[in-house]
Amino acid sequence: MKNVLKWVGIVFVVLIVIIFIAGNDESKSSSSNSSAAISSKKAIKLTENELQAAKEMIHDEVETSFDGGSSQLDTEYLAVSAREMQKVYADNEARGDKIYKGKKIIVSGIIDSIDSSFGDIPVVTLKTGDMFNKVHVNFSKKYRDLAAELNKNQKVKYACVGSSVIIGSPSVRDCTPVSVAVNELTDKFVSSANNALKNPGKASEYDKQIILFVKVASVATEDFKTCNATDQKCLSSAISKYGENNLKNNEEIKAVMEKLGVEPATLEI
Repeated sequence: MKNVLKWVGIVFVVLIVIIFIAGNDESKSSSSNSSAAISSKKAIKLTENELQAAKEMIHDEVETSFDGGSSQLDTEYLAVSAREMQKVYADNEARGDKIYKGKKIIVSGIIDSIDSSFGDIPVVTLKTGDMFNKVHVNFSKKYRDLAAELNKNQKVKYACVGSSVIIGSPSVRDCTPVSVAVNELTDKFVSSANNALKNPGKASEYDKQIILFVKVASVATEDFKTCNATDQKCLSSAISKYGENNLKNNEEIKAVMEKLGVEPATLEI
């Protein structure tokens, strides 16, 4: 799975930068610390390419999370297959409700049937390996017409909310295409990062990570002129070639670190 913020080569270099700058901060006088505190409240300015890169990286991270991969984002979604969901309910319905009911779920599976319920509302069932019990997918009103485009044995994945279980068959509701949920969450985290740029003192740990990483990558690639924001090999190579010492002494990176108030003990990339 892709996960931009956990690339080993890049992580190593960024951590070196963090330790170097934080070490310098600790050696400053109290008056310097006071100045840094004031500076940390000032806005951080990124170029258009850096802003676009941050959005692409966040989008990539959300997709990784939805695919069940390792991610530092809390998307509030639980990725599960129809087969796994059915097995949990078959073993213990109370446990199934505790895990899934009312929770945001990315459910995947293979279509078993496409039916119409009361009022011609479509219901799609997913195979579970159980002859009698399937996972019932109920679309949100806006996306009910999607059912007409589906076929049996088609692989699908939806963003849903866990619902009830009827005679052993779990159901999910308010389902939308995964791409819709990905875009909504990307916009949410991009908005958070933009607010952090305006007020670094209120940045979340993830905001700090994405902003710092984008700045390091931008410095090494001349504002992303030589690498795409989600090209792992290119970014890793560019940062390595730029060199540890150059990163340590780069004024742009130092300024961002100071404004974010980054310390080795509080930031992990």
